[in-house]
Amino acid sequence: MERKGKLTPLESRLVECAATGDELDCTPTGATTGEFDQIDDWEERKIRAEVLVALCTGEVSEWSVHPRRGVRLRGAYVAGQVDLSRAELTQCPLAFHTCYFDEDVVLVQATATDLSFTSCALASLYGDLLDSSASLTLTETHLRQMSFDGASFRGKILLSDVSLTNPGGYVLNADGMSAGDVFLVGTQVEGEVRLLGAKLSGQLGCDQGTKLTNPGGYALNADSCRVGHSLIFRLREAAVGEVNLAYAQIGTLADDLASWPDTYDLGGFSYHSLGP
Repeated sequence: MERKGKLTPLESRLVECAATGDELDCTPTGATTGEFDQIDDWEERKIRAEVLVALCTGEVSEWSVHPRRGVRLRGAYVAGQVDLSRAELTQCPLAFHTCYFDEDVVLVQATATDLSFTSCALASLYGDLLDSSASLTLTETHLRQMSFDGASFRGKILLSDVSLTNPGGYVLNADGMSAGDVFLVGTQVEGEVRLLGAKLSGQLGCDQGTKLTNPGGYALNADSCRVGHSLIFRLREAAVGEVNLAYAQIGTLADDLASWPDTYDLGGFSYHSLGP
């Protein structure tokens, strides 16, 4: 990895901010929100993915990251694949705001803490077998697909006003994943949401304008999923496509099973009331 002397001025600022726990704000001077429509010169805000990876993983001995505040980046163009596969990130929470990633973010088999994307654009987010001690939050972010096959989150997964677009394919693959809660709020999905065999200790929720769209296929495929507390999906309003809850085990329901459409596969489905 190149040393600090060969970094661009912006990359050098990132290293300095990470050490103190400050956010590096690359948005235009005078911008108050740093929204995408205010940024038309992304090339001037470029940070190489390899620099970000080296900073997060400690590849350069002189670089350090604040253990509680981690790496916080706003208004940057991240060039290249952010490959954090098998990385130890337990002392490096990551927060990205209004960032453009031109390639995937990869966290396969990584060990991590809090991870958040706000008003970002990226290709895909891959975290198969990720071990997270905290939560994943995506807000007003656009991407093609996410995969957390076999991943473990001690916290929750929250998608708020997110756009996931992969027509005819999966947009969220969380087969065998474990987490506290999974919430989709105001999220627009084109493709299949997969939760086969997932284990959630809390709630599985879909509300406030969320739409799961996959005509001719599964909008939600949650075969053998286990939800400890409650299912609060408004599936009759939210799903365009089939819903598979075969052999799912749910603590309690927000909907009346008798009114669910014939496109729902409920074979072997079971739930028990948790009481008032």
